Amino acid sequence: MKRLVRPATIAAFCLVAMFSLLLLMPLGTAASAVGLSARHSQGTILSGALRDVHAGSLRLGDINAKLKILPLFMGRLAFAVHRGDAPHAPGVSGTIGSGWGGGFADTLTATIAADNLLEGVEGSEVRLEALSFAFVNRRCASASGVVRLSLDDTALGSVIRGGLMGNARCSNGDLLLPLLSASAMEKATIRIKADGRYEAILTVNEPSPDIAAALGLAGFRPVAGGYRVVRKGTIG
Repeated sequence: MKRLVRPATIAAFCLVAMFSLLLLMPLGTAASAVGLSARHSQGTILSGALRDVHAGSLRLGDINAKLKILPLFMGRLAFAVHRGDAPHAPGVSGTIGSGWGGGFADTLTATIAADNLLEGVEGSEVRLEALSFAFVNRRCASASGVVRLSLDDTALGSVIRGGLMGNARCSNGDLLLPLLSASAMEKATIRIKADGRYEAILTVNEPSPDIAAALGLAGFRPVAGGYRVVRKGTIG
C-alpha cells in the first residue's frame, strides 16, 4: 500500500523552499522593496553592500545592509543598515523597512545631503538622530527622534546660525518634521506621506535687504513678513 504524503508535509516543504529562495534574493532587488535604489550591490538579502544608494531624490551614499529575520514573521521587510564614519561620509546606523501599511524606521541616525529636498538652498544637510517612525494602514502611527537642518556658509547660512532643529511627530496621517531656528525667525516644515511624497517649506521672516536679494536669487518668493521656498518630490 502506498503511503500518502500529508498535505501539511507538502505545505511545510513548500514553505521551506520559498523561504530558502527568498534568502538567496540579490540584495539590490530586496532593497528596492523598501524604497532604495543603488548603482551597484553585492551580496544577497541576508547581508551585503549597496553603493551610491538613493531614496528617491535623497542620496544616502554607500551603506551595508543586513536582513532582520524576526520582522519577516510579521509581514515586514526590514534591514539593519550601517556605515562607519569616514571623511565626507558621516556614519549611518539603524533599521529601515516596509510593511503592509507603509514604510518604517527605527533609531535611524544619518546625515543626508538635502540639496534636492530644498533645491536652491545649497550646502544644506539633514541630520537624523535616532529617528523612528511607522506608517500603519498608510497613516503615520508613531514618530520620534530629532531632526536638524544645517546650512553651509552661504548668505542664508550666515543668517541661520546653528541651523534649525525639531522633533519628528505625526500630523493628520503624515510624518511631520517641524524645524525652528534658535531665534524662531526661520522655520522649515517637511511633511512626508505614506507613499513617499513630500512637501518641504522653508520660511525666513523679516530678512535684511541684502539677504532678501540673495533669497530671491535662490528661488524664494516674498510672503507676508518674509520669504518662502516650497519644494515637492518623492522619497523612495
